[in-house]
Amino acid sequence: MARTKQQFQLALVDVQKQFSDVLLQARHKEEVDTAMSAAKASALGDDALAALTDLAAKRTAELSKAVPVAAGDDRAQWQEFGNQIEQLRGSFSYSNIRSLAETESVKFTGESRDLVKEFIELGDLALNAEKALRKYIGNPGEHPAAEIMVGGKAQRVFLTKITAKEVSFQTTQAGGDGSLTQDRKSSALPLKELLDHTPADCFTDLPADRPRSILAFLWVWRQPEADILIAKLSNDPMVKAITTLEAKSRIIDLHARGTRSGKQVTITYDFTQKRPELLEDFVGEGAAVTANGLSWSSGKKTAKDAPERELPTLRWKEALLPPLTITSQCVLKPNNHLILIGVQAGDKRARLGFHNIPTIHSAATLFSNEAGGFMLGKGKRDYFKAGDVIKVDIAVSAEGRVTLKYNDNIISEDYLLPTGKPVTLILQSYSPNSTSASAEGEGGMDITSLSISGTLPDAH
Repeated sequence: MARTKQQFQLALVDVQKQFSDVLLQARHKEEVDTAMSAAKASALGDDALAALTDLAAKRTAELSKAVPVAAGDDRAQWQEFGNQIEQLRGSFSYSNIRSLAETESVKFTGESRDLVKEFIELGDLALNAEKALRKYIGNPGEHPAAEIMVGGKAQRVFLTKITAKEVSFQTTQAGGDGSLTQDRKSSALPLKELLDHTPADCFTDLPADRPRSILAFLWVWRQPEADILIAKLSNDPMVKAITTLEAKSRIIDLHARGTRSGKQVTITYDFTQKRPELLEDFVGEGAAVTANGLSWSSGKKTAKDAPERELPTLRWKEALLPPLTITSQCVLKPNNHLILIGVQAGDKRARLGFHNIPTIHSAATLFSNEAGGFMLGKGKRDYFKAGDVIKVDIAVSAEGRVTLKYNDNIISEDYLLPTGKPVTLILQSYSPNSTSASAEGEGGMDITSLSISGTLPDAH
């Protein structure tokens, strides 16, 4: 009898712990009330119920701190939500999107709360498409052909398998019979093209929601084709949630997405997504979106002593205050007499310059001089291999000191930009009239990725 009583008491302890866990995990007051109603209807004694009542009061107080704001005054909440969800996009955090939406919806009210809750389902739908795509590519009877990035360049291959981390494929080039594997994120898979060919029976979890699953998946992976589906499904509540998020969380007038913490922002570009609207974030001629990324070139020749302002230039249309950092991955076009990538503040410029002709592949720094032209920096001259993928890093300190690096080698850190002025990214080409026939190609480069971090000017 005593043993039976002991077992019953232990069981009640377990029941109390289960209710405690539910209360601690509750995200809304309604969940707290529901849990307490169930506890009171259970066999728990007065002491246990008293303890749960205290815990429920504490949890209700905690939840009340996340005070919903009026629907017309919730841009800050949308920006906070957008920053968090942006960190989950471009990854396999589908379940985290669901959890984030459940947690953050309590900060909203009215229609905004309903729209935030749409992202709960969006995470499930994106996972559905992910499973379908893996099933399609992993099917032994299917080896879909696709153009992906291999070694920094676009190449047609036969896909054989994808996982969360890797892509396996066979090359279509001559002699390429072996199977290769590389990082999935750097491969720039044509997701919309592949999903269009994925059989309907691969969508086993939510077969009726195939179009919405594809939209959710493409949106999570920042694919440009998502915009086409958004237009087609304009009346869908999930689409309204996406468009509201994008409208209310936009930091500055750019098509690229960014994250913000106070005045600090980071704008990120993945040009392998082939989004032509990203060109609108830049000012200047000669830019296009290709399979290799943002491709910029200019065949314009200039006088040998031409001022900097006359050089062909592609400029990022926004500008940020230092401290500022820029990182990009690029491939130089052949036969560049001089292709420049760097920063500008006011009328001063600091750039890495690449001399890329058949016989010489060298890098140096070039800075504005007092006469409005440019001069070689005091840093070392370095050399690279033709066709290499080049990583460029630029940093501008709060005092305006510029550090220029490529492939993690510091080339120069001995130039000051004017302080207090916003800084922007520039690409330039210098091909003087006297250029020899061996260097008459159009100056330019292909950029696959670009990240710009800095401080918003007071106007923002």
